Amino acid sequence: MVDLAYINQERIIHESEDRFGKIVVKEYAQIRSLYFDDEKTQSSIFIPHPSVLVLHYTQVMMSALLFKPEPKRVLLLGLGGGGIIHFLLKAFPLVHIDIVELRDDVIEVSHNYFELPIDSSRLSIYCCDAKQYVKERLTKSNEKYDMIFIDIFDKHGPSELNADSNFLSSCKALLSETGVITSNLWNRKTDHYALLFRKYRKVFADNIIDLKLGYLNSNVIVFAFSPSYKLGKMCCYRDEATKLKQKYGIDIPFFMDLIQKQNFSLMSRVKKFVRLA
Repeated sequence: MVDLAYINQERIIHESEDRFGKIVVKEYAQIRSLYFDDEKTQSSIFIPHPSVLVLHYTQVMMSALLFKPEPKRVLLLGLGGGGIIHFLLKAFPLVHIDIVELRDDVIEVSHNYFELPIDSSRLSIYCCDAKQYVKERLTKSNEKYDMIFIDIFDKHGPSELNADSNFLSSCKALLSETGVITSNLWNRKTDHYALLFRKYRKVFADNIIDLKLGYLNSNVIVFAFSPSYKLGKMCCYRDEATKLKQKYGIDIPFFMDLIQKQNFSLMSRVKKFVRLA
């Protein structure tokens, strides 16, 4: 959702359209970015080092590592330009990532312009509806995910699936015992974020926290946990946050402090901390 300051200086290197709308790739100063119908940046990579998380909201999403520092199996619902995928592949040599993307053209653009590996034993790419995938996965496989990233957008903003309690319940059922779901949402007036968050709370009860990146018209990152995950007070994650910053160069201690401030009432009710890695 971030508007880059240099947007007028970017040059278009790809433009196409499918039945869902426009797909545009622009480039400036070694930053390559993906856009859909509007001028909001959907995804960006730093071309010399694609594993660097360029956009602020993707760095915040990696705060999920506070709660699951060594993910082995990850589900990404919504591909975009694949910045998160590049980061995970480099940071975790043993991770396997399942990617679900509705638009075949987005997958092709990610291969051609965002260096998404075409042949990798660590990636499985499915071109289908996220709700369909999650439903079928529940019936056909016993494998669970340590992390699920929900980053599904259309030309209007976050997908309506975020308001679908059945979909969210199915995602919860796919989590490992210590798994975490990380959702990227917006808080424009038209997004009705307060209503969306209530729907998440219905599914995940108190096992949920969020981080607003701004007061209005900005991203909101929601972290929702497996029912068996024992969420501790944020101060208990201080050492882990420091290690993650040193290892990956992401200011997770800062994000952790913001989470604590914005979720104070919830955190004050947390009485017990169990370290589950």
